[in-house]
Amino acid sequence: MIMAAGGILERATSKGAEIALVYSSTDGPEWSLPKGKAKDGEELSDTALREVEEQTGYTADLMEIAGTIHYTVEGVPKLVLFWRMKPGAKGEMSSSEVEKVAWVSPEAAIKRLTYRKEKDFIRLTFPRQTLGARLDFFRWIKALFRMAGGLRRFRRLEGSIQCYRIESRQRILISDADHGQDGNWAENLQLLLDAAEANLLRYNIDAAWKCFNGAQRMELYGLDAHGLGARIIELRKEASKVKRWRAEAMERLLEEKGGKLPPVDYIYRAALLRDEHFSNRAYIQGIVRRHMFNLASLLLLLIATFALLEKEGKIPFGVINDADPVALILVAVALFGLFGGVISAALKVPSSTNDANVPETVASGWVTILRMATGAGSAVIVYIALKSGLAGFFNIPAENMSYYTIYTISFVAGFSERLVLRVVGEFAGK
Repeated sequence: MIMAAGGILERATSKGAEIALVYSSTDGPEWSLPKGKAKDGEELSDTALREVEEQTGYTADLMEIAGTIHYTVEGVPKLVLFWRMKPGAKGEMSSSEVEKVAWVSPEAAIKRLTYRKEKDFIRLTFPRQTLGARLDFFRWIKALFRMAGGLRRFRRLEGSIQCYRIESRQRILISDADHGQDGNWAENLQLLLDAAEANLLRYNIDAAWKCFNGAQRMELYGLDAHGLGARIIELRKEASKVKRWRAEAMERLLEEKGGKLPPVDYIYRAALLRDEHFSNRAYIQGIVRRHMFNLASLLLLLIATFALLEKEGKIPFGVINDADPVALILVAVALFGLFGGVISAALKVPSSTNDANVPETVASGWVTILRMATGAGSAVIVYIALKSGLAGFFNIPAENMSYYTIYTISFVAGFSERLVLRVVGEFAGK
């Protein structure tokens, strides 16, 4: 593996942060970040400072590690470790390959840089400066996530990605370049981590988790026999937590024959089955959370509607008056029926997570909508039945019938379909 290092040389200006890019035409016209290969026995931090000074003319002070970029050069893996730096004294450029240096904003750097990986690297290093209006656009999404508990999931995943990026860097540094079945495993691992962070910045939590899990699986191709054996033990323990058919498939894939470890591809597939299971569970829980959030929002909206209509005197209360507008009464009855349907749906949503699969949970969402719509319709049907002379069916004397009674029956009709079925049965019996 080729080891290299470089720096993101940044300075503060009245217009915001600027970073240094270098231009070279040795291998074709290209703009890039200052970087270069490490010399024998040279520390990577010293390499980064040396290359930055040679290519930009600036001495620099190290701030923090920014991250790594991976790619291959003529089939050989190359790792470039970048530091964020502050510029010091300005001198002369000593590199024969660099023709000029440009100080630009991170957003402009993304447009000017030649290589996609460096573009993505700057985008992840300066998310607020480079995402700009997109972060403003997603600000309302962040507020919704905070209300629905999504911010907690965001922080958890953000910490997991940051921690694993450091862990994986150590794994790559100590792993032999020719080890493993896939020579590009380290590069693919970093690509998946970059994709996870990019999705995280867009609050696409499900996609970020998938990429993060994929990066962890990719590490399997860089493990030795001891490391693979440890992962097999973990996967066998976790097989007890997944559904039966997945557990059986994982056991078959992890089976050792003749005292030999299964192929890495088999272990990868077993890990994928595990991750798919937990991904599906998280997706189902997300659907349930959205159901509950939507129901709570609708419940608050109904309460606000009742308060507004009552303030405006649009909902009749008290003794029934034949002069009251029928249209307003029907609206009030339908609203109380919808109210009952929402309460009923909210009480039944949690049960949808018990051993349900994704299609069943998605279908339960449509059932929830149908239940609420049916609640409003059921309330109207029961009201019509009351006006048709079936007050005795409800064991309510006609002289005690009031709008409070009607609205209570409307709520019950929306909450449970049994009342409507009894009313329909009464009509059918006649």
